[in-house]
Amino acid sequence: FAIIGYGESYEFELLAEEGSCYIETSEPSIVFLYHTSWQDPYAPSSGQWGDPSLVWIPPVEQKIEEVTFCTFNSDSPNASIPNHYVNIVVHRLDASRVFLDGEHIGAGEFCPVTGSDEFCYVTKAISHGMHHLYCESGLIAHVYGFGQARGYAYCVGSDVLTLKGKLYVNGIWSG
Repeated sequence: FAIIGYGESYEFELLAEEGSCYIETSEPSIVFLYHTSWQDPYAPSSGQWGDPSLVWIPPVEQKIEEVTFCTFNSDSPNASIPNHYVNIVVHRLDASRVFLDGEHIGAGEFCPVTGSDEFCYVTKAISHGMHHLYCESGLIAHVYGFGQARGYAYCVGSDVLTLKGKLYVNGIWSG
């Protein structure tokens, strides 16, 4: 629990074994997940260490129904990224309605988001290339990968719903 004011930030560590956390704010805020330069937690014996990466985590209110996305890789053999993943967050009642590349992801594969009774998530290892996610009632997702001295992460998409009608530009509030 943290109370922060306008223009302030709060930083905390989320360990790989913790898997998830639920962040709730009383005002619009932005959340980033920073992957430090660390060993792939899903393949620790691989010896693959990835560079740091930063990914924006959209709010659950900005979920999307469908998206096609692609993994990242390098042509250099010394910089390849062999390990790719996608994290998917949905409302727990929709866990049985999620499809990755046309294949149904079973509700039993999802874990509760720590701190929330409403949402659940799954981490799926994926191959390098193009992928498609679908959930009729909406999802939030980000893709990331680790390789020898390389790493990447990005949000696969979000809706552009206005969460609050105020905008702060050059010291002036509008809206």
